[in-house]
Amino acid sequence: ARNTKYRSCFDVYHNELHVKVVPSKKFISGKVIISAKAVTDFDTLQIDLYKNMKIIGIQSENSVLTYTREEGAVFVKMSRIIKAEEKFSITVDYEGTPISAKRPPWDGGFVWKKDKDGNPWVGVACETEGSSMWWPSKDIMSDEADSTDVFITVPPNLIGVSNGVLKDSVNNYGISTYHWHISYPI
Repeated sequence: ARNTKYRSCFDVYHNELHVKVVPSKKFISGKVIISAKAVTDFDTLQIDLYKNMKIIGIQSENSVLTYTREEGAVFVKMSRIIKAEEKFSITVDYEGTPISAKRPPWDGGFVWKKDKDGNPWVGVACETEGSSMWWPSKDIMSDEADSTDVFITVPPNLIGVSNGVLKDSVNNYGISTYHWHISYPI
């Protein structure tokens, strides 16, 4: 991935990812809040999301933002010029059926399997392909967020596991959400 002016104009310092996993449909939905600092003045930035994943909407500062897509590149038009050194955030709601891994971890994607008792076992391998395979992000190795919070919502009797340290889990009528904090660049 190239570091164009639409990527180099901002530096991500935190991601807050909320993802709901539906193993029975091999489907995910969620939102990500990308917090960043402007490096230069800009009015358009680029995030990434594989084209098989649908963007439901993008917001910032209580404004709905417009965007265009070119393959996996998403060009977001901000509601105003963001000035250099200014902190800002965008929220992207999304959903879709992520690519299934053919030969994990060499060919990335989601792994949808069952354990010996027939319970769903879901994993994701995206080391080569990048995070934009399954969630909207600034998917470039030269700018990893300083920290990330991941909230995974799963059906009854499943556990959502992520990198980082488990901070909390909440059970609402059998559906559980697990909050993981990753305190290092990822």
